[in-house]
Amino acid sequence: FAAEDAVFRARNGIASTRPRADAPVAWPDGPLSAAKASAEREKKPLLAFFYTESNPWSFRYDYYTLPDQEVDELLRRFVLVRIDAEKDPEKGYAAVGARGLPCLVPLTRKGEPVTFRFRMRDDTGAVVDLEEVEGMVTGWQGPAELAENLRRILKAAR
Repeated sequence: FAAEDAVFRARNGIASTRPRADAPVAWPDGPLSAAKASAEREKKPLLAFFYTESNPWSFRYDYYTLPDQEVDELLRRFVLVRIDAEKDPEKGYAAVGARGLPCLVPLTRKGEPVTFRFRMRDDTGAVVDLEEVEGMVTGWQGPAELAENLRRILKAAR
């Protein structure tokens, strides 16, 4: 992604001046059931990241979005789990009704979907607030949009 960096950042409104985390939070691999148990035990909302090894947008999260300092600080308030949608023996991707990849699925600490007002960039690059959505952020999100959605999810998950 280094070769596309400047053009991609410009096209997607990612300021090169946004601070990056020194050591981004780890996303443990695992089954959704174990993550749900951890969320209940730790009394934190759960954020499941569904991806596939063949989807480059999943890896753009790793390169552009997740190392962002603001995003990283918000992610630390969740129990996190990363699940390959094609290799998951529990079929968690289908179980939560996810569609599209990559897909972030927020759940309350009791494992219930979180309903929140979703922010994204439209095809022209303008930031828009969509209707309330239940339980997922589908497609790639830049750092500013994901940070705002994480704040909204945390507020709704209380």
